[in-house]
Amino acid sequence: GNGDAYIPIDDDDVKKADFDLKMRETFERISKLPIEEKAAFALAMRDAGNERFREADYRAALEMYAQSVCGLDGAQINAKLKIALPILTNMAFCFLELGKPTQALTLCDEALNLDPQCAKAHFRRGKALALLDRYNEAKLALDQARICAPQDNIPATKELHKLAATTQRVKQIRTQQRLNFSKALRQGKVYHDKSSTPPWRLRYLQKQKPLNVYDSINFLLQLFGICVWLLATLAVFCTFFYPSLLPSFIFTPINNN
Repeated sequence: GNGDAYIPIDDDDVKKADFDLKMRETFERISKLPIEEKAAFALAMRDAGNERFREADYRAALEMYAQSVCGLDGAQINAKLKIALPILTNMAFCFLELGKPTQALTLCDEALNLDPQCAKAHFRRGKALALLDRYNEAKLALDQARICAPQDNIPATKELHKLAATTQRVKQIRTQQRLNFSKALRQGKVYHDKSSTPPWRLRYLQKQKPLNVYDSINFLLQLFGICVWLLATLAVFCTFFYPSLLPSFIFTPINNN
């Protein structure tokens, strides 16, 4: 009754809110622990996350891994490389399996900040970019994965083949769409998505018809009539107000002498 719009909340929103709250509580709880206890907590959560990961319980694995990362606050770079790097790449895999490539991409970037030569991070980054339709960037990431792991480049090679096929299929679809659109315009029809076209534009396109000879002659006659009317109006105006602007054969001033 107060005029506020109701915005529905889905399960993902609730789960994300619960997850964020739990992470804040975890971080506040372990931030007061000594470094040794933080490290022990991080390892315990990593192991629990690995167990959920092997069971393909990816949501639970993400929660455990995130708590493990909280425990690495203040850890040395060597510990982060040993513990955080595989956690981040595993979390990226979980997000890919859950159909969330944007989050996977962010985690791969964080992993590459720790180790720019991490082949697994480049590989999963390429998969995430491909799912986001960023095909050129995906190819670069997958090529980098092959460079970083030349002895184990079969997965990246397979993904590159899939990416090439997808790119070719997208090009064919877009080419066909352009052809269909051009044909629709020539025929006075509209085949593209009407929701993206303003109504006035749709009406204009639908009314367009090819001009024949009679239509062209009629148009030229109407244009000629308009030009004659404009010239006549201009001549009358100049006669009364600016006679000096008119040519002598149209208007000759009267000489009183």
